[in-house]
Amino acid sequence: MKSLGYHVATTNFRLSFWKRPVHNRQEFELLAEFDLFGYMIARCDGLDPAEPNWYVFEAVLSKYDHPHNCVSMPGEYNLSVCGRNFKMRGVMFCQQNMLNKRCAQVSLRALLSRVVPGHDVAYSKINAIARKVSNASGESYNPSDGMNVKQIEQVLTEYGVRFKDVDYPRAAKRPSKLARLKKEIPYTKFH
Repeated sequence: MKSLGYHVATTNFRLSFWKRPVHNRQEFELLAEFDLFGYMIARCDGLDPAEPNWYVFEAVLSKYDHPHNCVSMPGEYNLSVCGRNFKMRGVMFCQQNMLNKRCAQVSLRALLSRVVPGHDVAYSKINAIARKVSNASGESYNPSDGMNVKQIEQVLTEYGVRFKDVDYPRAAKRPSKLARLKKEIPYTKFH
């Protein structure tokens, strides 16, 4: 990141959230897994050190019952807080940092956290798969340039995620096929 002119904070922050107040180590030692609401890692990147850009690198929060909560099926995650290990059921959230094109990596990590045993896939593993695809085709791979369709497909394939590739631009070359595709599977259904 520094080579691209970005300022990166020397410290990232991980915060844990608890369902009851914790004022000291003794109170912390009394906490159980059901007291854990979640955690987040806040990170700072920016082009101007005087105006840092904080964002949520990753977070897992317990799903709560609410009629308008659109996230179903929480996963199980492991984390360590002050040397103690905890398991929690929750939903992963990751955010891009607006400095590079990492929306594919963020989306893949959030998706894979729900379907991969162990529930967490590092960005480095996603990028290693994308790099392998690029190397096979004689291209270079820079994670900050984003990912192409073949790289995304290969990540999903290597983690055993079944998918269907619907290519609207390719279908547009055959108007009757595009019309049928738009009628059967509208693009808005993919958002």
